[in-house]
Amino acid sequence: MRAFRPSSLVTILIVVLAASEPGATALAQGRGPVPGPAVIAGPLPEHRASPPAAGAPAPQQAAFPAAKIRVLREAAAKVVQSPLEGPEGWAKCAIDPQKLLEPFKPLRLRSGLVLRAYQFKEEGNGNGVVWAMPADAEFPEPKDCPTLENHLLKAPKPFEALDDVMEAIEGDGTPWSYLAASLLRREFSDFGAIWHGTNWALHFVHDEDPWMADPPKPDEPPLDRPTTKAAEWTWLGDAPKDWRPQVKVEKDRVTVTFYTYCGLEQQRLYRHTDTYRPGKLRAKVEEKVIAEGGPGYMR
Repeated sequence: MRAFRPSSLVTILIVVLAASEPGATALAQGRGPVPGPAVIAGPLPEHRASPPAAGAPAPQQAAFPAAKIRVLREAAAKVVQSPLEGPEGWAKCAIDPQKLLEPFKPLRLRSGLVLRAYQFKEEGNGNGVVWAMPADAEFPEPKDCPTLENHLLKAPKPFEALDDVMEAIEGDGTPWSYLAASLLRREFSDFGAIWHGTNWALHFVHDEDPWMADPPKPDEPPLDRPTTKAAEWTWLGDAPKDWRPQVKVEKDRVTVTFYTYCGLEQQRLYRHTDTYRPGKLRAKVEEKVIAEGGPGYMR
């Protein structure tokens, strides 16, 4: 088992309560294909519409490069750097979570709402929770809030907070806006996290078979792709035919699908599937391990 310790890991974690996971914890780790019109084969440039099936509404399907996602995530990381020092236990977060929206150009905060965050620190580790609230609502101290009893760290929740922070976010309706919303949800999940609290920051999005990249150097194992041969992995289902992040827009739903690699403790590949109602950015979220490899790294 290789050891890994970043020199300065100050990414942040906010618990986002997905519609399918009320009260999810900030330390949470890790639906199949949605029935619908057939997906066309072959390369799909961004925002290219699929041909309609006879007698059926025409779905839109778009694929996006991993490089575009990487640039967005790097920009998001720069605006949420959190100081390591601060009080132990729960406190109001020193960083404004609304700053995280700045790189996500197709998304915006709904009028009349505001984002507030709390952060938990203990012995160099950190976790956080973010809430959307009416702009004129009081932002109470953690000790004055009800707590989530099913949350590992008993996170504070103000009385006027919405259940899911993504209910406060709206987009421009493009396929990219739904993929951006899926990424924002996960960036929120690392807002306030320090060291052992991080999760999403250790996932790397792929748009092609991860074994297509150059093999890792013996003395510098990569964090973004498998360190062992594909034949040494165990597949828990069929391997993806198309690794690219995809958005499928239909009359009654929008489905976002993408794949990530994470090497924490054990090397794994994940399929992420978020299902939206058109015009709404609170999603049904599914994260499924699709393949497992050998030992990963420890932090």
